[in-house]
Amino acid sequence: MTDIADNKYQTLLVKIDPNGPMADKDFEVPVKLLQQGEAIAMPTETVYGLAANAFDGDAVKKVFKQI
Repeated sequence: MTDIADNKYQTLLVKIDPNGPMADKDFEVPVKLLQQGEAIAMPTETVYGLAANAFDGDAVKKVFKQI
C-alpha cells in the first residue's frame, strides 16, 4: 500500500456535512495522515487550525515549517 502522504504537497479536501451525523469514515483520511506523521489543517468557527501528533517531534516541526 502506498502512503497517503507520498505526494508531499498534495491538498486533500474531506467534506463533512455539518447538518448530518458524523461517521467514522469521515475521519479515516485525517487520522491516517496524523498516524503517518503528517500535519493537517482543519476549520474552526473563525480560522483554520494546524494539527499534528504531539508525540511525534518531526510531525510537530511540520506545523511550523515554511514552504
